[in-house]
Amino acid sequence: MNISNIRVNNQDSCIKVDSNSLIISWIADKRQKSYEIIIDKEDINIYESKKVNSADNIIYLKDLQFEPETEYTVTIKLWGESDNCTTSTKFRTALFGDFIGKWISDGEKLENEIDYYKDNRNCLMRKKFNVNDEIKEAFLYIVGLGYYNVYLNGIKVGKSELNTDWTKYSKGVYYDVYEVSKFLNNGDNVISVELGNGWYNPAPLKLFGKYNLRDVLDIGETKLIADLKINTQADEKVNISTDESWEVSKGPYLFNNIYLGERFDARLANETWKGLNALDVKWENAVLTTSPGGKLMASFIEKSEKAKIVQPKNISINKKHNVLIDFGETVQGFIDINFIGEAGQEVQLIYGENLNSDGTVNVISTLAGFVGKFFGDFQIPGGPGAPEIADQRDLCILNDGKTHYVNKFTYHSFRYVEVKGITIENITDIKAVYVHTKLEEAGSFKCSNELLNRLYEVARNTKLNNIHSLFEDCARERFGYGGDVVCLSASQMFMFDTENLYEKVIRDFRYDIRENGGVTETAPYMGIKSNGTGDGAGPLGWQLVYSYIIKKMYQYYGNTKIIESEYKYVKNQVDYLIGLGLEYLSKCCLGDWGSTDAVEVDNRKVAPAAGFTASCFYYYHIYLLCEFAKIIGNEDDYEEYRTKAEEVKRSIISLYKNEDGTYADDSQTSYAFALYFNLDGEPQKLAKKFADKIKNNNYYITCGIFGMFMTYEVLNKYSYQDVVYKWISKRGENTFYSMLKREQSTLSEYFVYGEPGSDNHAMYSSYIQWFYQGLAGINIAEESYGANKIFIKPYFEEEIDFVHCKYKSIKGDIVSNWMKDNDEILWHIEIPSNLSSCLLILDKKYKNFVQEFEFIKEDENSIYIEISSCNGRVNLRLR
Repeated sequence: MNISNIRVNNQDSCIKVDSNSLIISWIADKRQKSYEIIIDKEDINIYESKKVNSADNIIYLKDLQFEPETEYTVTIKLWGESDNCTTSTKFRTALFGDFIGKWISDGEKLENEIDYYKDNRNCLMRKKFNVNDEIKEAFLYIVGLGYYNVYLNGIKVGKSELNTDWTKYSKGVYYDVYEVSKFLNNGDNVISVELGNGWYNPAPLKLFGKYNLRDVLDIGETKLIADLKINTQADEKVNISTDESWEVSKGPYLFNNIYLGERFDARLANETWKGLNALDVKWENAVLTTSPGGKLMASFIEKSEKAKIVQPKNISINKKHNVLIDFGETVQGFIDINFIGEAGQEVQLIYGENLNSDGTVNVISTLAGFVGKFFGDFQIPGGPGAPEIADQRDLCILNDGKTHYVNKFTYHSFRYVEVKGITIENITDIKAVYVHTKLEEAGSFKCSNELLNRLYEVARNTKLNNIHSLFEDCARERFGYGGDVVCLSASQMFMFDTENLYEKVIRDFRYDIRENGGVTETAPYMGIKSNGTGDGAGPLGWQLVYSYIIKKMYQYYGNTKIIESEYKYVKNQVDYLIGLGLEYLSKCCLGDWGSTDAVEVDNRKVAPAAGFTASCFYYYHIYLLCEFAKIIGNEDDYEEYRTKAEEVKRSIISLYKNEDGTYADDSQTSYAFALYFNLDGEPQKLAKKFADKIKNNNYYITCGIFGMFMTYEVLNKYSYQDVVYKWISKRGENTFYSMLKREQSTLSEYFVYGEPGSDNHAMYSSYIQWFYQGLAGINIAEESYGANKIFIKPYFEEEIDFVHCKYKSIKGDIVSNWMKDNDEILWHIEIPSNLSSCLLILDKKYKNFVQEFEFIKEDENSIYIEISSCNGRVNLRLR
């Protein structure tokens, strides 16, 4: 028996525990009967579970008594059926937010909004110090707002880009922890930091002509707090902390904005600034400044890093006599480029996802908040001082000879870059660099259908492009919309290890909960509240993000902590909604956003079955609270909210069920919602009607983002996978295929080509979950705790010769590989050793080929086989 993949707070090498609670998990390669957990510090026992008879591998421990900046050892003992094993790992606590350092800045504040668009050089900071002994260990605790890069003795610490984690800074500020002894010398040293505006110091650009982020976000001048704590071999402690003795200077970025780009003056660039012997740099003393207000907490999410590098596919001259660079795929990240020119020469770089007919870059799909776009005769304004068109644009002012330029404090979504002010011969070493949160891949999928393989890669590209410390929608907005997070959660969890990032997302929404208990449409909240429930709270489907992701965290990752910590807030939210009532709430949502069945009403598209879908969302809010109450053992709440949920469910059925058994307006969306929320007493009959409706529409699914992911789930559940396959692989206009036919490497916001949307938007990438759940058949049961209950129900599509699929669950790898061999299907299955349940669900026509297994049950269409005790591997030959 062996133990692997031990994680503390979902981290392999943890040096930043910042609370007195832990989640410890592991994977055992054989059946586990019992476990014991011991936590100690230098042989002092902190916690001991004693021997627990359980196959659980995810343990939540709370109310532990940890000391800051201390190393602890976790020892795990397992007992199996015939053997046992013992393994240990270490973790280290951080500062618990108790910094010695003070917040510092360069003291500059702009008085007028128009000044934010003018030249304001970014801030550089440094501190020289001496260490008189050999260094044993050194830890750096640091956060710079809005973005920062830190260097020790001229070498960058870590691989992070676009750091710090964006959140509501008046509620929480995430600091980073690095072990930095390898960067330090016995003798003279220097720590250097450069700051950019990021989300903390945005320009007053009025997105959509009305949303000024400076009116809503927590903002201020760029600032820094840091503690560098060094332990020497002689046990001397050296602390270097931010205060007035630090020095500040000016950097070469004249302007930097998260949407609009950067202005970089190479004549001001002086790479010696970050080293011990900075030359020709004017330094002044730093100024103490105020805290953003939020609690300082150790960051626990994965960081944005440089990923794949892309070389140009084509470089040409367009009709405007500018250089046009085509990278052949849509990248969200940095440009990395070299120019040869003269001092003061200005080179502009304009970025876009598409081209105009004259070979110029089309910027419409990425205009920040549509600023500059015409709707009829009306052009969306950006406010005083703002550019007329809020496109993605960098300005590089060259130095004599070679100038190297790479983005640092902004990121762009682009396939094309149009370069003005220089000849093609004087541009060299051109690269595009993907930059996104570095998530570990949890799943893999491949099949014989190359269209589906391509769609998998396109979804992966689009998802990663839009993850930078939160799940964004697209470059035009870059906000964490609750609706998008809900609709893509299963597909994200199958593709990537998202537990840490989702925990942060839940905190983000909690930080912005309204006084009335309602949840905002985006987190961090930036002012949008379309069809919300009032006082800044968002539409019902978007508010669902808070409880729905908590549910998914429990189902996929076994995260009980998140239910306990958020329960009271979920309860307040539900009580607030109950106080508003069904009739009012039925009007408080955008419904099935993005449906092609939406109709124009008062210059706004209204989704089908809007009142019905809003009512379903209301029911589900109550249902999920009821489920959480049961999990944490609150029987009174469970009974109260279960009764209320059933009451609301009956009301919805009474209001919206038609005499012919359909619901609401008989749209595809209405079927998807009715089946997903289990409203009907004859779901198989309703599912057939739904499938027939899609078939009669030439296999075209018209649902929006909610109805789409629900359709994949319910048609898989009721064995109409053929309908889903025909939709996803459908050729023709306004399909996934048509996006690929346009040589897109990313998904579009809308199926209808020409709609004013992004061409780098993941909101329809939920089909990925069907690749796993439908074609491969890997499903995490709804009642699962940490993927401990699964079922495998594959769809053997006639047009597909093989499927290879693996999902790395928190219990271990789940593999479902099948291939056709003449008239046979060869199927290989691997499952973790410690599942509570694993059902194979097969069509009854295969019954004679699985006689060696015990059937749990049969129904009209399927047989059910329990294989959780089959030593982890099953090979079947079906005909």
